[in-house]
Amino acid sequence: VRVLFERGAFAAIDAQATASMLAALAPGLPAFVLIKVFHPGFFAREDTRTPMIYAGIGMAANVMLALLLFVVLGAVGIAIATTIAGWLKAVIAAAQRDQPVSAATLRERDEFALDSTFKRRFPGILAAGLIMGAVVWALTFGMSPWFEPANGVLVQIASLLLLVGTGLGVYAGTAAALGAFDAKSLMN
Repeated sequence: VRVLFERGAFAAIDAQATASMLAALAPGLPAFVLIKVFHPGFFAREDTRTPMIYAGIGMAANVMLALLLFVVLGAVGIAIATTIAGWLKAVIAAAQRDQPVSAATLRERDEFALDSTFKRRFPGILAAGLIMGAVVWALTFGMSPWFEPANGVLVQIASLLLLVGTGLGVYAGTAAALGAFDAKSLMN
């Protein structure tokens, strides 16, 4: 955030606040993706009511948590509330058995299943992501002096590109070694 935005009226304190909020939102990304996976099952069966109810529950939870956490944690509390509400919506959409359509109901009807390719590749994808995260996290500490504004924008950008490139390389190499993908499927 500092390398990309910290200049002009966007000060160091703004970069820190933005980074904190992005860090609070990041754990919610899988939940937001899961919601996008589950909702088409409802819409394909012309059930727009159930996802709307889930969205209302999520929105109410988000508002209540945001108001509470903002008082306690400041602006980052709003981001944490959004993450929690996202997971709440994902869990509700996945687990509601009493609804005519839910991920659990779709699984029972054999209309939603994780195929063998997913089951075979997902552990490798997860492991590669965790290893990449650990490497990037460790490198960030070693490279932190390079990201200081005193070094100038070009050094900071080069450092960021090196960090991102290393992360990408570690992920691709680890994922390939663990069988998460093969060259043929990547090219396709």
